[in-house]
Amino acid sequence: MLMLPEIVVIVTAFAVLLLDLFISEKQRVILAPLAMAGLLAALLTVVFLVPLNGTMFGGRFAMDPVAWWFKVMFLLAGLVTVILSRDLLDGRVGLRMRGIGFRGVCFSVWLF
Repeated sequence: MLMLPEIVVIVTAFAVLLLDLFISEKQRVILAPLAMAGLLAALLTVVFLVPLNGTMFGGRFAMDPVAWWFKVMFLLAGLVTVILSRDLLDGRVGLRMRGIGFRGVCFSVWLF
């Protein structure tokens, strides 16, 4: 139960990466909402399912209130990053930078 948010984010990253391979360029605008949904699902699992104290793997993976808050803050930071980058990666901003335009790779790297 302690690692459920990490599992949700990793599964989302693989889903974004694999979906990016098999859909057309016009359909790739769904990758940002998919990444946001995965981060939001992980955030909800942290808030509602993960206990504030616990250990796994003989104490190698520990959860305490500080670690819980860091998980929440990092998931929120990832969510804000995806939200703010949608317009740039989808081409709705007049700025055209070289090397930016591969949405699925960008989102999956951020999630990994």
